[in-house]
Amino acid sequence: MSNVLMSLFVCIVATISVMILLKFRSSSQWLPISAHIESSSFKSIHIPHSQQGIGNHSIDYKMNIDYHYIIKGQTFHGNTVMAGFPNIIPDKQEATKMVERFPAGSDAEVFYNPDNVGQSALNTSKGVSLLAIAVIFLFIISIGGGMIWLINSDLMA
Repeated sequence: MSNVLMSLFVCIVATISVMILLKFRSSSQWLPISAHIESSSFKSIHIPHSQQGIGNHSIDYKMNIDYHYIIKGQTFHGNTVMAGFPNIIPDKQEATKMVERFPAGSDAEVFYNPDNVGQSALNTSKGVSLLAIAVIFLFIISIGGGMIWLINSDLMA
């Protein structure tokens, strides 16, 4: 029975990974536009050890970068940092760099989806090679495989 659950878990992780990566990859077609950064900050999020997974840290950083842009006289608001991904960064230095790169009150280039102009992000897959996306996908799948191995070794012990 546990093998069926493990297989189901792997399928779920793989499906979610593919969906995220396809959304990220499709963002390479998004168009640039000037936006105004309304606020820019991050806060630490404490993750209980039971939800921590494989990693040895218990703190992640939630990015809060709000911006607005105007298309054909209509104002749109966004806060997505990386197209297709949650606004969570595991490294405080990277979170600090992101806030410094997009300070409140400044103007910045954002990218919007021409098929859904309300969908936007500060960073897209423009300039990211298919090989890099494949490596990211394999990394996500390997994390899922590692979790399965850990669960199996706990069940077998």
